[in-house]
Amino acid sequence: MKEAGSYDDIIHMKRPVSRNHRPMARLARAAQFSPFAAFTELEGTMAETARLTEPRRAADESRLAALNEKTGILAAHAAERPWVRLRCFVPDGRKQGGAYETVVGRVRRVDVCQRLLLMTDGRQIPLDDIDEMALTDGE
Repeated sequence: MKEAGSYDDIIHMKRPVSRNHRPMARLARAAQFSPFAAFTELEGTMAETARLTEPRRAADESRLAALNEKTGILAAHAAERPWVRLRCFVPDGRKQGGAYETVVGRVRRVDVCQRLLLMTDGRQIPLDDIDEMALTDGE
């Protein structure tokens, strides 16, 4: 008795070859079976939209005065390479807003003309992005 679904009758036959169409290249044949990723871009867009940013805080006069005073102290003592802890606003490159980050490091120089705080590790922090500043004893 023959088993249902058995291919005994065709297993040894030659593969049919079309007279009208050339055989498909192996690379093109393999591409037929690649995964379908129609929603990849949509998923990336949704993840970007869901990523949270926060707005930059408005500057009040007392905070600006305190920051200007501390910046002056840093400029006067920059040769001593003082340690500072900063809370800086980092603007987001893709959407409105950004994030506040804490930076700890040694000050190399205060560039008043370009309004930059130059750190010994090469970072350049815009003075306008500094929200809080405190002198520290080190890391």
